[in-house]
Amino acid sequence: FILLNKGTYLDDLKEVFVNGNLVGKLYFNPLTRTWRFRLDYAGAVKLIQENLVPTYMLNPGEKVREGAYLSFKGGYERNQQVVILDSRGNIVGLGRVSSGNRLRVVKLYKVKVVHETSGKPASMSDLYKANEYYLYYLESRAKTFLYIMSTKINRKPVVSYSGGKDSLVTLDLTLSTLGDVELLFNDTGLELPETVENVYEVADKYGLNLNIASAGDAFWKSVVNLGPPARDYRWCCKVCKLVPLAKLIMSKWKGEIVNIVGQRAFESLDRARSPRVWRNKWVPSLLSMSPIQEWSQLAEWIYIYSHGLKPNILYFKGFERLGCYLCPASRLAEFKVVEEIHPELWSRWEEFLLKWAKRVGLPRVWVRLGLWRWLGPSSTKKVLSSTVKKHYDRLIEWQKYYSKWIKPAVKEKKQVVTEDGKYKLIVKLDSNIDLTHITKQYAIFSTKLEYNGNSLKLKLGNGEIVLYRNGVIEVTSKTQKDAIEVTIDVLKVYYRALYCTNCGSCSLWCPLESTRIDSRGIIVNPLNCTGCRMCLEVCPVADVTVEHIVAPLLLDDCRAWKRKTKTRRSVVIGSLKILTTLTQS
Repeated sequence: FILLNKGTYLDDLKEVFVNGNLVGKLYFNPLTRTWRFRLDYAGAVKLIQENLVPTYMLNPGEKVREGAYLSFKGGYERNQQVVILDSRGNIVGLGRVSSGNRLRVVKLYKVKVVHETSGKPASMSDLYKANEYYLYYLESRAKTFLYIMSTKINRKPVVSYSGGKDSLVTLDLTLSTLGDVELLFNDTGLELPETVENVYEVADKYGLNLNIASAGDAFWKSVVNLGPPARDYRWCCKVCKLVPLAKLIMSKWKGEIVNIVGQRAFESLDRARSPRVWRNKWVPSLLSMSPIQEWSQLAEWIYIYSHGLKPNILYFKGFERLGCYLCPASRLAEFKVVEEIHPELWSRWEEFLLKWAKRVGLPRVWVRLGLWRWLGPSSTKKVLSSTVKKHYDRLIEWQKYYSKWIKPAVKEKKQVVTEDGKYKLIVKLDSNIDLTHITKQYAIFSTKLEYNGNSLKLKLGNGEIVLYRNGVIEVTSKTQKDAIEVTIDVLKVYYRALYCTNCGSCSLWCPLESTRIDSRGIIVNPLNCTGCRMCLEVCPVADVTVEHIVAPLLLDDCRAWKRKTKTRRSVVIGSLKILTTLTQS
């Protein structure tokens, strides 16, 4: 029985277990875009016993270290793995043949353990029998949880189904416990055809009503202005997931449902910290819960096998996880599979990436190595970039490509202290400002507007905002913190007007329905806007693009979006809850 376990590496890594022993690791090389296998101790023992691997014996007393080279007279093929033995024939480590009759020591085995097993071939049935009681325990806990929660919460159960194994197991558990439910599918417009087909097949098989929250082509309309999403620049989640889901849930159920999802603690640190029941932070009336929070992937696959469920066919084509096929959280190994089975989809994305790289002055290797998956510097990005030394500086010096990512860019900035002891932050953009974008939204900042065509002034409680048509923005406030935060909010208001994705987030979450989008752009009604700035918090342009690109240029810090002076999201959401309560009373 062979079991693959996900490991940590620059890209994809699978630990290979055979009959209970770790025999080696499969690595996906991001440079060559190929897989390679490296033996571990138990694998070396087995292959030596079967005389299937060459060996190299050290001289008595000879010691080696990882990275060292050993000379030999010949007989090995280049890149061939060779097990290194000491003078007594004990396994020491592993070498790989390089050029010039040299053997490079790639691994010294520190842990030398081989677990004794029966050695008999095992099957999925054997795996199920060995874990039958544990699976019964997990299944019983999940069903008990679903039953108890359903009796406590008098809400319609709706199961989120993505076409993946997590939601498949969750759906089957829910149906066997609660009976009839409705399905909810978030079609981001970036799902692979096999996934969409699986969703419809499952809905038909169980005879369930399928509700689709579709993003349409929102991603492709937005990406031309916002640029490719990244692990630290995920505007796509708001545009393609959050907004379509919220619109459907609020319009059909008014948020008054219990959303049963296939979330597991082992998926990420954030999900490991999540409770089994939680309220959606953007739709406070929506209650979500996960019956499989403590399940492992192995437990899920045993459940799928033992219950005769039909998983998405993509799992048998090389995918470990399913979702948007160009998700920046994916690995190059997964992208290669997408390219192989759907070349037309991948070529469209690759063509866009190459055009964007040219626009921001980055080399083609930025696309080939998947460096677009990180906007700012990261340890993995630096390691991958170091393999192309002539382009390293261009790939890592974020200020240069940030300034070309979105226009206008911050050209100059300075801080001064006024005669009355206030702080003034002066920012100069590299192009003129269309002040009408601010006049349509001024109520976010002030109840008083002074506008003469060339300049615009807004009075604040402890200062003022002045914008000039020539690209200068001046913000005066009592404290330096306030001056910085108000300036960033002014930039958010301006950039979101320039690059509005028409996602509707601002109007959807405005507690007093003060914000709307029409042919004139974003309009904020000064008669009932309270200045809570929720519309900025939920906007993908304001909350992601400005925070992750414009603010770093303003503050000379690529991690400015994590600054301590930033208004915490919890504060804004708290204000939203209060305002929502007041409007409903």
